[in-house]
Amino acid sequence: MNRGLLAGVALLAAACAGPTPSNASADVATGLATFHEDGLVFDYPAAWRPFRYEVVSSFSNLIVYLATVDVPDPCTRTANSIACGQGFQLAPNSIVVTISGRGFPGFNILEGEPPGARALVVDGLPAYVEQLQPQDRAQGADLSTRWTIARPGSVDNSFTVQADIRGPDVAGQLQQVEALVKSLRYDPPVVPLELGDAAAEGAATKALATMTTTDPAWACFPGKPGIRQMRITSFPSGPVLAEPQVATCSTRIEPTRLQLWRLTLIERLPKADPEAGQDLQIVLWVSPDGIPGLQTSGSPEP
Repeated sequence: MNRGLLAGVALLAAACAGPTPSNASADVATGLATFHEDGLVFDYPAAWRPFRYEVVSSFSNLIVYLATVDVPDPCTRTANSIACGQGFQLAPNSIVVTISGRGFPGFNILEGEPPGARALVVDGLPAYVEQLQPQDRAQGADLSTRWTIARPGSVDNSFTVQADIRGPDVAGQLQQVEALVKSLRYDPPVVPLELGDAAAEGAATKALATMTTTDPAWACFPGKPGIRQMRITSFPSGPVLAEPQVATCSTRIEPTRLQLWRLTLIERLPKADPEAGQDLQIVLWVSPDGIPGLQTSGSPEP
């Protein structure tokens, strides 16, 4: 599966197989093991056992279970159907930590955490932690807590770390998961934005030049904050105008906590076109080195 999760598929598709070895190495001196997979690196108690199954849905994929109890294959299969869910049973003083990747259309971690969640920073990127209803996630859990962590270079994808814990030592086990999250780092490391006008304009100019190679309509937008006018025959990615017009195009560049530039591009026509309307706003996310990424379009913000 590609690094980015496939999102927006209406029907659930899942496949399950037996557990496979996890990429982890143990340090006897510290009592910790190190997990290194799917761009994530973190430390966890060596006494926790990894369980890996192939479980892929429209909006998520399982990376690994780390547990002090057995975690069986979460999928039930028949000749005509397949259904996956949580199948483990917690014993006293046990824990199951589920590491997953997720991608939801319209999700943007910069828009803020859900009600009741607490904002965090994990290895320089935004994250948040929230408490769940245990009965919804695992039989026997006294506490269920989930961390949602940004995925480098992505706006609508994230990692999740979910801990389902059964006491009586809930606090002690929770501290171990908090230490896991605190140790988390990305591989390759996140490249921080170099703030300043020159860096912003350099990244924007490169990204827009890249977009223009596939669609000349992008050339209307300046590579630095400001306005440019150009005679156009279509908006970027269409539709074609009924007749050419001189459009007014503006660019706004903002740094974000995702270590991505956010380009807000607005294009306006002097008169409404029967196919394209009169204006368009595009949000284009750009990496520090000027590589264009996710783009969304719609009516300009008020």
